Amino acid sequence: MSRLRMVPLEPEDPALRAMFDEVRARGVPVPNLYRVIGHAPPMLRAWLDFAWPLRLQAKTSRRIRELLILRGAGGESCRC
Repeated sequence: MSRLRMVPLEPEDPALRAMFDEVRARGVPVPNLYRVIGHAPPMLRAWLDFAWPLRLQAKTSRRIRELLILRGAGGESCRC
């Protein structure tokens, strides 16, 4: 069980609500990860500014990006 509850899909914080609306405007439901990061709106803003361009404007193939994600997540213990 999660130690941190997810923020509601319709949060009271107008800045957080705007970020969720921004995600929905792209035709994507708000991921649970964003609802957890939403406890720290500046962190969610930074994540959106980083993740969306990487996701939508990358010049590499989806396959290569997924391998890079796995490599990065594995750190030193990954033997990819």
